[in-house]
Amino acid sequence: MMQRTLLLLIVIVTAIPVYGQSVFYFPRVLATADTATGIALSNPTLDPAVITMTYYDSAGAIVGTPVTVNVGSAGQIARLSTELFTEAQNKRGWVRLSSNLADIAGFYLNGDFVTTTDGGEFAQAGNVITYPWIVQTATTSTEITITNVTTVTINPQVSLYDADGVLIRSGSVSIAGNGQWFGSVATLLQVDSIANGYLRVQSSGSMIGAEVVRENGKDFALLNARVDAPARSLVFPHVATGGGYATSIFLHNIGTQQVSANLEFFLENGSSGASSRAISVAPGQLFQGTVQSIFGLASSALQTGWVRASIPTDSLEGFQVFLAIGPGGITALPARKTPSLKLMQSHLAEQNGPVFRSTDLFTGLALLNPADVAADVTVSIIGRDGVQLTDYSVRLQPRQKQALLLREMMIEALGETSGTVWIRSTSGIHVLQVYGTWDLGLLSQIPAQSTESIQRPATPRTDLYTVAGSLSVPAGSGVSDIAVDAIGSTTIRARTDYQGRFVVKGLPAGSYIITPTQPGLFFTPQSSTVTLGGRVRGLSFAGAIGQLTPPPPVPPPANLTVTPAVVDVRVTSPAAVGAYQVSFTFNPAFVQLSAAGVTGGDAPFNATPITVNIDNNAGTVTINDFKTSPGAAGTSVVARLRFTAKAVGTSVLKVTDSLVTNAEGGTVPAGTVTLSTGQVVVQGFAQKVAGRENNSDVSSLRHCCPNEAK
Repeated sequence: MMQRTLLLLIVIVTAIPVYGQSVFYFPRVLATADTATGIALSNPTLDPAVITMTYYDSAGAIVGTPVTVNVGSAGQIARLSTELFTEAQNKRGWVRLSSNLADIAGFYLNGDFVTTTDGGEFAQAGNVITYPWIVQTATTSTEITITNVTTVTINPQVSLYDADGVLIRSGSVSIAGNGQWFGSVATLLQVDSIANGYLRVQSSGSMIGAEVVRENGKDFALLNARVDAPARSLVFPHVATGGGYATSIFLHNIGTQQVSANLEFFLENGSSGASSRAISVAPGQLFQGTVQSIFGLASSALQTGWVRASIPTDSLEGFQVFLAIGPGGITALPARKTPSLKLMQSHLAEQNGPVFRSTDLFTGLALLNPADVAADVTVSIIGRDGVQLTDYSVRLQPRQKQALLLREMMIEALGETSGTVWIRSTSGIHVLQVYGTWDLGLLSQIPAQSTESIQRPATPRTDLYTVAGSLSVPAGSGVSDIAVDAIGSTTIRARTDYQGRFVVKGLPAGSYIITPTQPGLFFTPQSSTVTLGGRVRGLSFAGAIGQLTPPPPVPPPANLTVTPAVVDVRVTSPAAVGAYQVSFTFNPAFVQLSAAGVTGGDAPFNATPITVNIDNNAGTVTINDFKTSPGAAGTSVVARLRFTAKAVGTSVLKVTDSLVTNAEGGTVPAGTVTLSTGQVVVQGFAQKVAGRENNSDVSSLRHCCPNEAK
């Protein structure tokens, strides 16, 4: 695992409470020239979810018509706001969601999705909300969004505090029913300079909010306004410092007494990374410190791990800010409070193609066990249709953290740009996810939701499987975009990525021939046969330049013939034949078979089979073919075999495996593949001896007829 991989995994997304509500909110939904909004919704329950979304503009007016979407059990949808609300272009506002289920999950993202993006989970509504990080300087500002989720006008009181908890200025604003106020503290309170602070908003009506920190006109960090829920322990599950990265820890004491917070830094393996530090935090104070400065770490040395802050009473809130200094990627995210046994994350994006692009999206995942006992963890990728793609298991020792990209955990994640990630553990854990680009210019949070309280949890389907592997080719040949076919009860084609990796997905259980094909290359082996009742990984094919021209067969000894000269491969089926596959054995002591000795049969299978896999040492053969225009039902010849002789004797031919599919790719249980004979015989030339035909071998001729044998 690359060191850089670990550094990407900095977005904390663990359990958020499930309040039993069926109304949810996205507080900042834009579709402007430089900012779009993506919305993802998932359903971790056994029951279908019916979700109605209503878009309100900043004045409180409904834009267009409310949209209803259906999300099946274990399913997911992901859309741009303009796809859901066609009249939302050039608008900004917010979305109210109502659902028949209280346990749906979701998140939203704002940004141009090229250089900027960040987001959050469903916003919590309350009469008192806090915007945890306010910055206003010559180059940096914080946009505040205050949304009235009631139908009547409210007049919230806003109070700005500096990092020491000192009130800087207060005021009020009027917001119409379902309306929204947005702007900076310079606009709201005429405060032009504050290095670090927070904003508290109080009202008689319920509100939601979001804030975006902006530097030099570029949005780089988004946090939902929080409804305070103070804790005595906060966990920052992944931090990185040194080597071009920085992590800042923020602790907010919302109690009335000064507290001494004990901060501990743990390495990836769970051991202590530095001596613990005691930080005194006054009432109302927002403490900020980098991991490097708090723990006295060397500035040039890269260190990764996690941090825990503890106090004796429930009065801490907090968040962290992570910065990739060179590329400029930055994200802010709330600290974690309660570990969970069951979690899900509502989206993933592991873009992959024949050409590497620095702007392709990745999804990173880190798993932290903060407990003093080991945790057995299973991570599953579930497609948007509720079908489980693959899974990954790991045992985490006490206080250990593992951080990987999804594609490093599970190769089957390659190319997935929708779906969900489910996490199950035997002990409560914290989980992190990051959604970003390889150049680190774009980093954002994908939230998770605890599913422990769900009474009727979904059970993803597990009846489709995957085959994964890789190809190698000679220097100078392209390893990308090579076709790889899986031929069996259905036929699915995948293509290799820029590293020669391939994943064939969505295959029902059964036997398949996996065959790479590229003009100008031949592969060893030509194909592989797999039987699926689970995933298959690690197939490997080595390419060589040229067309497939195997070495010529060993010429038969003089005076030897094979009878019959041609063996027919016959398919008998009650349905039209779309594809066939057959494996059989022969005795390599007496005969051999070359690729040139395998030809087509009757139309439409009159061309050489697509796969001809021969092992003349073991005496095994596998051939298969498929057609877009199927053959007729009944019995037909699909291939012809011409063996060559090695020695006098009889070779039994035995079919060991066969498969017949219909025109739609479904298996035909009554379909059979047979050979026209069960044996071939190698003989010497016929000789006329004493008026009769003698079929003895050459040595016998010497004994009976010495004059003829000489």
